[in-house]
Amino acid sequence: MKTISDGLDETMSFIRVVLFAFSSLAVLTSLFLFFIVMFVTIEENRRDIILLDYLGISKSAIRRSFIVCGLVVSSLAFFLSGLEIIILDYFVTHVIAGFVGTNIPYVFDYRPLAAILAMSVVIAVAASYAAFEKQYSSLKKQFIKVKNFAKNNR
Repeated sequence: MKTISDGLDETMSFIRVVLFAFSSLAVLTSLFLFFIVMFVTIEENRRDIILLDYLGISKSAIRRSFIVCGLVVSSLAFFLSGLEIIILDYFVTHVIAGFVGTNIPYVFDYRPLAAILAMSVVIAVAASYAAFEKQYSSLKKQFIKVKNFAKNNR
């Protein structure tokens, strides 16, 4: 016969697996959405990329500018989600605990914020790099076609 402690341990391990699966799905979704945002941003700046390439600026320098843009967007998202976590943590600790009648001291835990910061940087760099490579290769082909067309029609 199971004890109450064994039942709670089994339930908590199940909840941990479900939360891990949910958070993994959330990270994959955010990576996909951030890729789309950067893809559209790069698509909107197509003429600028062609101009910079024509002026002789290296591909890596152009890519770095879009990675910095992605990091700025992700920093804003990190700031807003960090603020949300702090407010929610305080709300759960004080307001809901006051209704229940427990007196839990508020202790700020930096680990969720560190995890969000790490994931936002990884997602920003990876998605910006992938979106730029996808767009740059198609822009380069288009640029070569236009250049050859201009040479042939002189």
